[in-house]
Amino acid sequence: MKAPSVGDRSGKDGQTGKENTQPEAPPDSLEVQLSSIIVGPNRRIALINGRPYQEGKSLIFTKDGHQWEFHLQQVLPNAVILQWNDRRYEVKLPRTPSNVEIQLESLGNWKH
Repeated sequence: MKAPSVGDRSGKDGQTGKENTQPEAPPDSLEVQLSSIIVGPNRRIALINGRPYQEGKSLIFTKDGHQWEFHLQQVLPNAVILQWNDRRYEVKLPRTPSNVEIQLESLGNWKH
Protein backbone atom coordinates (compact mmCIF):
# COMPACT_ATOMS: atom_id res chain seq x y z
CA MET A 1 0.00 0.00 0.00
CA LYS A 2 1.37 3.40 -0.91
CA ALA A 3 0.55 6.42 1.25
CA PRO A 4 1.33 9.96 0.18
CA SER A 5 4.21 11.53 2.05
CA VAL A 6 3.15 14.13 4.61
CA GLY A 7 5.27 16.18 6.98
CA ASP A 8 5.59 15.38 10.66
CA ARG A 9 2.46 16.32 12.59
CA SER A 10 3.65 15.25 16.00
CA GLY A 11 5.13 17.48 18.66
CA LYS A 12 4.26 21.09 19.51
CA ASP A 13 2.54 23.53 17.22
CA GLY A 14 5.04 26.19 16.16
CA GLN A 15 2.53 29.06 16.47
CA THR A 16 0.67 28.28 19.70
CA GLY A 17 3.22 26.15 21.54
CA LYS A 18 0.41 23.69 22.37
CA GLU A 19 0.81 19.94 21.95
CA ASN A 20 -0.41 18.89 18.50
CA THR A 21 -2.78 15.91 18.86
CA GLN A 22 -3.08 15.24 15.11
CA PRO A 23 -1.72 11.72 14.52
CA GLU A 24 1.32 11.34 12.32
CA ALA A 25 0.51 10.33 8.76
CA PRO A 26 1.22 6.72 7.77
CA PRO A 27 4.59 6.10 6.15
CA ASP A 28 4.96 5.73 2.40
CA SER A 29 4.58 1.98 2.79
CA LEU A 30 3.05 -0.35 5.34
CA GLU A 31 3.13 -4.11 5.18
CA VAL A 32 -0.41 -4.90 4.05
CA GLN A 33 -0.89 -8.38 2.65
CA LEU A 34 -4.30 -8.92 1.09
CA SER A 35 -4.45 -12.65 0.41
CA SER A 36 -8.14 -13.50 -0.01
CA ILE A 37 -11.56 -11.91 -0.47
CA ILE A 38 -15.00 -13.42 0.08
CA VAL A 39 -17.96 -11.50 -1.30
CA GLY A 40 -21.37 -12.93 -0.46
CA PRO A 41 -24.93 -11.63 -0.45
CA ASN A 42 -24.85 -10.75 3.26
CA ARG A 43 -21.18 -10.43 4.12
CA ARG A 44 -17.90 -9.20 2.64
CA ILE A 45 -14.67 -10.42 4.23
CA ALA A 46 -11.03 -9.76 3.40
CA LEU A 47 -8.07 -11.73 4.71
CA ILE A 48 -5.49 -9.04 5.55
CA ASN A 49 -2.15 -9.96 7.12
CA GLY A 50 -3.54 -13.40 7.92
CA ARG A 51 -6.66 -12.17 9.77
CA PRO A 52 -10.27 -11.94 8.54
CA TYR A 53 -11.91 -8.51 8.59
CA GLN A 54 -15.49 -7.61 7.68
CA GLU A 55 -16.45 -4.45 5.87
CA GLY A 56 -16.80 -1.61 8.37
CA LYS A 57 -14.25 -2.95 10.87
CA SER A 58 -11.04 -1.27 12.01
CA LEU A 59 -7.49 -2.52 11.44
CA ILE A 60 -4.42 -1.36 13.32
CA PHE A 61 -1.06 -1.30 11.55
CA THR A 62 2.19 -0.85 13.47
CA LYS A 63 5.57 0.21 12.14
CA ASP A 64 8.63 1.58 13.94
CA GLY A 65 6.70 1.91 17.22
CA HIS A 66 3.86 3.96 15.68
CA GLN A 67 0.29 2.75 15.18
CA TRP A 68 -2.32 3.76 12.64
CA GLU A 69 -5.98 2.76 12.75
CA PHE A 70 -7.56 2.25 9.35
CA HIS A 71 -11.22 1.64 8.59
CA LEU A 72 -12.08 -1.15 6.12
CA GLN A 73 -14.47 0.96 4.11
CA GLN A 74 -15.24 -1.42 1.26
CA VAL A 75 -14.49 -4.97 0.15
CA LEU A 76 -14.62 -5.38 -3.63
CA PRO A 77 -14.23 -8.63 -5.60
CA ASN A 78 -10.53 -7.91 -6.30
CA ALA A 79 -9.52 -5.15 -3.86
CA VAL A 80 -10.27 -3.41 -0.57
CA ILE A 81 -10.58 0.28 0.23
CA LEU A 82 -8.94 1.32 3.49
CA GLN A 83 -9.53 4.76 5.00
CA TRP A 84 -7.32 6.71 7.37
CA ASN A 85 -8.71 10.11 8.37
CA ASP A 86 -9.88 11.65 5.08
CA ARG A 87 -7.56 9.55 2.88
CA ARG A 88 -8.55 6.41 1.01
CA TYR A 89 -6.16 3.68 -0.10
CA GLU A 90 -6.90 0.86 -2.52
CA VAL A 91 -5.14 -2.44 -1.87
CA LYS A 92 -5.52 -4.89 -4.75
CA LEU A 93 -5.61 -8.65 -4.48
CA PRO A 94 -2.43 -9.89 -6.14
CA ARG A 95 -2.91 -11.93 -9.28
CA THR A 96 -1.29 -15.28 -8.78
CA PRO A 97 -1.30 -18.26 -11.13
CA SER A 98 -3.51 -20.18 -8.68
CA ASN A 99 -6.33 -17.61 -8.45
CA VAL A 100 -6.24 -16.95 -12.21
CA GLU A 101 -6.46 -20.70 -12.92
CA ILE A 102 -9.45 -21.08 -10.61
CA GLN A 103 -11.26 -18.25 -12.37
CA LEU A 104 -10.47 -19.64 -15.84
CA GLU A 105 -11.46 -23.15 -14.85
CA SER A 106 -14.75 -21.91 -13.43
CA LEU A 107 -15.52 -20.03 -16.62
CA GLY A 108 -14.46 -22.99 -18.78
CA ASN A 109 -16.88 -25.40 -17.09
CA TRP A 110 -19.85 -23.06 -17.29
CA LYS A 111 -22.64 -24.36 -19.55
CA HIS A 112 -25.69 -22.55 -20.94
